[in-house]
Amino acid sequence: GNWTRVTGTHYLTCANAPQPAQPTGGLIVARITTLVGNITGVFPFDTRRPLPGLLLAKGFPGADFGAQFNAAVDACAEFRTQPASSNGRGACTILIPPGTYSVSTEMALDNNQIIVWGYGATIQTSGAISGLHISGIGFGGPSAVYGLKIDHRANATAIAGIRIRNTQNILVKHVMVHAGNGTSATYAGVLLEQSDPANGATGPILTNIENLGVGGVTGADVQYGVLIRGASNGTNILGGELANCVICVGLENQSGASNDPPNATTIHNVAFEGYTTAVRVNAAATGNLAGLRL
Repeated sequence: GNWTRVTGTHYLTCANAPQPAQPTGGLIVARITTLVGNITGVFPFDTRRPLPGLLLAKGFPGADFGAQFNAAVDACAEFRTQPASSNGRGACTILIPPGTYSVSTEMALDNNQIIVWGYGATIQTSGAISGLHISGIGFGGPSAVYGLKIDHRANATAIAGIRIRNTQNILVKHVMVHAGNGTSATYAGVLLEQSDPANGATGPILTNIENLGVGGVTGADVQYGVLIRGASNGTNILGGELANCVICVGLENQSGASNDPPNATTIHNVAFEGYTTAVRVNAAATGNLAGLRL
């Protein structure tokens, strides 16, 4: 398309899917995506101020909010791969605005260098899913989740609050998982495990969990606050509160795996409340547990 001046400004617009050439004497400062007249993403292109892309998850198409979030992750992945000549950026932020969202499609964070900003947002799940599944993220750059609340109180079949598999350098901070509501849950607030039980290289490495809140309503509402399985190495649990747990932190071998239990786990300044067991190491696990720090 052609460049058109916005009346009364120095700005030009061009409705074109591929990035057009720079206008004569001008500079492309942003790419904006829209859906049914609503802005769904803003990607700054000013190389003098390298800001990350910003996407509003609820603006994307999908049968439910989980599908909308996954479409936003795909858009972030596309943005990250833009060549330098197109002013691509190495990171992308997905904003989940404050509110309550019903999710039956599992939310999947499966790309490097994506920040999920969810302060004030509550994810209410249904079905055999986790509230957020983080997987397949390598050393190409860390990803992080901030401020999200997972509400499993009406979902007795949930897999986990947050499930982390086959990742490196993940940060989960200020996240709350609310479970139980008087009916004992059998899952974990946060579950770390190998994606392939037979392959120790598929476990999460270097996971930081900061100021996590996991709790139910009464005692033993939550089976595990945090469950660390198999080759889930270098996990740091710092601060936060794990409440109404049968086991607040569990370390064990993974079913079907021949690898050692988790190594290099740090648990520091975590409050335990209304629990049966604060920290349990599965005595039946094969191999040696190394580097547990409390």
